[in-house]
Amino acid sequence: MIGTALDAYRLDIGSYPNSEEGLGALRKNPGHGSWDGPYLSKEVPNDPWARPYVYRAPGEHGDYDLYSSARMARKEAKEKTRMSSVGNKGLTSWLACDFSLPLFWLDVLIQK
Repeated sequence: MIGTALDAYRLDIGSYPNSEEGLGALRKNPGHGSWDGPYLSKEVPNDPWARPYVYRAPGEHGDYDLYSSARMARKEAKEKTRMSSVGNKGLTSWLACDFSLPLFWLDVLIQK
């Protein structure tokens, strides 16, 4: 759907929106006289994980790069995962993203 809209934009303008114009150029004219949009009937959707898509033009892998930022989110969450040392209370893991989630079930398993 987004790729089709980008192709329609390119046919009218002669190039894909640059990174600064971004995917918003599919809904609102960034100042091009030959713009004949909007090219999407609704706002640009988020990826399946409710995160905005990442768009770069020119791209590193073609005319543009369009990908989900979910992979980066998983990497960030993994980097923020901290493990405490094993002590009197056993092993406790905390996942620190936008919230802290103690995984107490590890304590229960270790203590048995």
